[in-house]
Amino acid sequence: MNLRKTHGIVVVLLTCIQVSACSAGDPTHGEVSASIAEQDYHGVTLAPVGERQSSATFMQMGGMTLVNIQAHDLETGGMMDNVLALSLTLSGGNASAQVQSAEISYWPEGMAAPFYISSAGNVSVDIERFEVGNEGYAQGTFRGQICYQKSMFSAADKGDCRAIEGQFRTALVAQ
Repeated sequence: MNLRKTHGIVVVLLTCIQVSACSAGDPTHGEVSASIAEQDYHGVTLAPVGERQSSATFMQMGGMTLVNIQAHDLETGGMMDNVLALSLTLSGGNASAQVQSAEISYWPEGMAAPFYISSAGNVSVDIERFEVGNEGYAQGTFRGQICYQKSMFSAADKGDCRAIEGQFRTALVAQ
């Protein structure tokens, strides 16, 4: 497993741990909709409440901006079930920012179950609106392929992949 993929998975896990104490009535600040193997998906990004972190964040490091957008399907009954995450690395931090890398992971049965993940260069993201400062905002579309992975330490099964495409629009919280 390469370092970039490991970083993306770790970010998703840490974000999940930080937002796990949520309920359907909690405030949201965005949404992600997608088609995963022709199945509709809709999730929301969660606003920070109390000690809970936001599920849509950005961090600027020099000339790069890291963006993590984690959508939660509040209709599943379990906050950590049916989670879709986008991890982006952008050069720059304004409307002209360019996507340098992107990763998608999909956790249909929660963090302790098998999941689907994209491989390097297998995701395309078009940014329609991007703003960062004290707060941020991201809007765009994505498309790619995600493959089944039995556990964090197993290889993705390239024979069990699903097409994914969708859109996101969400406020971002600085980290």
